Amino acid sequence: MRSNERFLIRWRADLGGRLSLRVVIERRNRRAARPTNAPVALVNVYRPSRATLFGPGLYGNKTACGRVLTPFLHGVAHKNLKCGTLVAILHQGREVVVPVVDRGPYHAGYSWDLTQATADALAFTGAGAIGYVRVKSAP
Repeated sequence: MRSNERFLIRWRADLGGRLSLRVVIERRNRRAARPTNAPVALVNVYRPSRATLFGPGLYGNKTACGRVLTPFLHGVAHKNLKCGTLVAILHQGREVVVPVVDRGPYHAGYSWDLTQATADALAFTGAGAIGYVRVKSAP
């Protein structure tokens, strides 16, 4: 086996989050000692969800978490997560890690509202599908 070969491994994760994986490759017909120093890879398993954009008519108002909403505030609104909880949001290959800054959304079928700055960082417009993973709980 050459060290520059590439491999594709697929599996269906049963939970979302930030996971550590250790992969050990063995040849079928050879008995080899399992390496104890196999590299560890950190992998994000995103959960699918739907999001909308909020903000333009609400700029200058305080959010439910006490922040002033501006076009430059990075964050998301979620109905259940504590204020300050960090989440990684993925959209079309772009990822941002932002805190929960407000409550919402209040549109049926949607779980997240993105601030304008978060939407801009993700090239997200209007409403649509995202992936998310909770990074850290609020203090």
